[in-house]
Amino acid sequence: MEYAIVNNNGVYIRLNNGQPVACTKKTRDTFQKQKAENILEHLPKSMRRLHFKLECIPDIKIQTPVERIVEATKTSIKGNDGYEVSESVRSWIDKFGECERILNDAAQRYKELEFELKQADEELIDILHEVELEKPVDLYRGWIFYKRIRTNRKNRRNLKDEMVIIHNVIAEVDTTKVSKERTQKAINGLFSRKYRYRIVEIGNGE
Repeated sequence: MEYAIVNNNGVYIRLNNGQPVACTKKTRDTFQKQKAENILEHLPKSMRRLHFKLECIPDIKIQTPVERIVEATKTSIKGNDGYEVSESVRSWIDKFGECERILNDAAQRYKELEFELKQADEELIDILHEVELEKPVDLYRGWIFYKRIRTNRKNRRNLKDEMVIIHNVIAEVDTTKVSKERTQKAINGLFSRKYRYRIVEIGNGE
């Protein structure tokens, strides 16, 4: 038989690295009687003043009336025969399917944008190398380089802005939870539901 150590205020004892410390009922330790008595006898002076004592822990759990009700309802089950799914419920198959398609399109577009962004960066490097290696140019030729760099930078900014918007959504949404198949599976589960009767008979004196 197991024992706990407790005082009249409901404070229990558990061992922390071999030393007794105060705790709640939920985190208490239980001990064999001899060990519990030994711990109780050798409590620090600060804990002896709290008047701890042994509490016997029954080997057999005694059911409360509520627990007996719950146990009884396990045998009081009615099936889900004759259930029909309403059109409003079925409509979510297509709705979530559309969400899945949009999210997949967004994920694919994000990959395309990553590739286009890489190309834009490589294009800028090529332009800068041209500027570096070419002989001094006139004003018109300089304006052409300026226009190419500006177009490149504006295009790059547009790519990054679109990536920010897409990432803001797909980074926070678990796309595996939004699909026609998952919704259909959830609807199929409606047919296998069981009902447990809430009202059961309880014996006299309980």
